[in-house]
Amino acid sequence: DETEEPNGAEGDADASAAAINPNSKKAKLQERLLKLKMKMNQSRQLNKKEVLSEGERFGSKEAQIQYRKQTSKQDKFRKEQEFNQVHAKSKISADLSKQQKKAMMQSGDE
Repeated sequence: DETEEPNGAEGDADASAAAINPNSKKAKLQERLLKLKMKMNQSRQLNKKEVLSEGERFGSKEAQIQYRKQTSKQDKFRKEQEFNQVHAKSKISADLSKQQKKAMMQSGDE
């Protein structure tokens, strides 16, 4: 009893009320808050772990070279995709006949 906090009676009342009625609005809110805190803690721990492993990966010259190669390959692929997407319309219009192109130009002017 000597280790009891000064506001322990109030905290005990809240805990007992939540224990008595687990479907109360306050109990549901506290449960959601607890789950959120646990999720945030887990995310923080995973992030810390990832940062440490990333530091180990990029610590060597070989890892840095491999990372640069990988990112440049991804950038090249992305640029090719963008180019093809932008120029897809011009490829379609190249296949059209002169009459079809003229009809498209006229309908655009109207």
